Amino acid sequence: MKIVVKETPSLYQPSALDRFFAIPPNDRQAEKKAVGQLVKRSYPRKELADILARYNAEIGNSSSHLDRHLNRVAADSSYFVVTGQQIGLMGGPLYTIYKAVSCLLLAKACDAIPLFWLATEDHDVEEASTLHTIDGVGNIMTHKLHWKTRGFFVEDLPMGAQQEEKLLKILQDIGLDAMEWTERFVGISYSQAMVRVLVTIFQDTGLLFIEPKELRQLAVPFFTKEITDCKKISSILTATTQQILAMGGKAPLAIDAGSNLFYKTDNRQRKRVVYDGGSFRVGDEKIQQKELLDQIDHSYHRFSTNAAARAVLQSSVIPTIAYVAGPAEMAYYRQLHKYHDHHNVPMPWIVPRISATLLTDKIQALLDKCNLSPWEPTPSSWRHASPNIEKEIEALVEEWKRAARKIFPAQDIQEAVARFVDGSTVKLSKKLAKAYAQNAGIPQHSLHYIHNAISPADKPQERIFNFFQFQLATKEKIVHELLSEVDWACRGHHYCFLKS
Repeated sequence: MKIVVKETPSLYQPSALDRFFAIPPNDRQAEKKAVGQLVKRSYPRKELADILARYNAEIGNSSSHLDRHLNRVAADSSYFVVTGQQIGLMGGPLYTIYKAVSCLLLAKACDAIPLFWLATEDHDVEEASTLHTIDGVGNIMTHKLHWKTRGFFVEDLPMGAQQEEKLLKILQDIGLDAMEWTERFVGISYSQAMVRVLVTIFQDTGLLFIEPKELRQLAVPFFTKEITDCKKISSILTATTQQILAMGGKAPLAIDAGSNLFYKTDNRQRKRVVYDGGSFRVGDEKIQQKELLDQIDHSYHRFSTNAAARAVLQSSVIPTIAYVAGPAEMAYYRQLHKYHDHHNVPMPWIVPRISATLLTDKIQALLDKCNLSPWEPTPSSWRHASPNIEKEIEALVEEWKRAARKIFPAQDIQEAVARFVDGSTVKLSKKLAKAYAQNAGIPQHSLHYIHNAISPADKPQERIFNFFQFQLATKEKIVHELLSEVDWACRGHHYCFLKS
């Protein structure tokens, strides 16, 4: 794989808002400071070691690298680099892969344990079960699984006959061995199936995985404080958010007077725990604080966190020196420093993930034919892709209009001729541009394909497309190539030229 790095705007730019981080991304003493924070606090490392070993064995995640990491977890000097994402259909968008790669790279640089937090508590089923690919002429194709139920945690989504049949079709459309993959998914839930996809992608890298449900027993003290200190926590988050907004910053996390916890009902619906004038409410049911705290003690498996609390809970049970974040997370972590302090939890060093564009042989060939570079804007039409034709037509138009002014002295006739010439010019330029493309052997759909392959829906490729479409286009192992060729600290954007 050939990689070209361009100095495009990165996911992080130093600013005055960095004071809202405990350790800014570009702090040269970041690793030392992060470790220094953790030595002052105790963590349930032995329990964590047992949980990680059991869970990763259950999902089929094993390798010599992994065993080495697992053997270190219980030690007092063990530290983690963590990242996470809601699991998506067949691994989700490419940025999920880049977050995990960044986590592995940074963990290696810091001699830490790499851990991927599988956000299966999320309830955005639409996002978690949607996959995008590009067809042969450049159209963006959307593939979805559907469930009739709403409000479920992703961890509770079943894989029924309807979902299995649809998934089989999606796998065939992507080009994967559908029968081989679906056999791996028999008798397990949707989230379990998609976790196994990520395990396959990152096999032999040493990346550990964990789901939040596995850590809920360790989270009881955290859940308890979230309820007893609900008003105080809301006040802290509100004050920080107002300060950030006053400085012109963004505050993605919506803050209100409610709690940051969710409760799973008997029918597995995800309901927010809302603070309501001295007591609490879950859905339509009113519940007193004491009863809620008893529920946490005896039914902790029913409780989960929102995005804000997830970040703090994560670092309360896992000795985390760094968290690898995407752009939205970079922004909302600024809202959470004082929130971490309230829980007496060190806020980790926040590090931006790498960003990349993958270029298959087909994309590269079309770029070469059109004399374009992947980091340049794709022309919107063949007229703009053929500057010589455009210049010649402009000269011809000027000559026509000059002749019209000489032949027809009347102003209204000159204007009518000019309108006719302008209309004819558009038609002529389209025909000439089409002829230019045909003579050069360039398919008519090339510009459309290039644009959608690199900037689908005018968004970065990594936010839309799935990993497997690119992996199937090359014999190179994309993840391993990135791990060997990319630096976690690179601030530019990577253009990765794949070989078939």
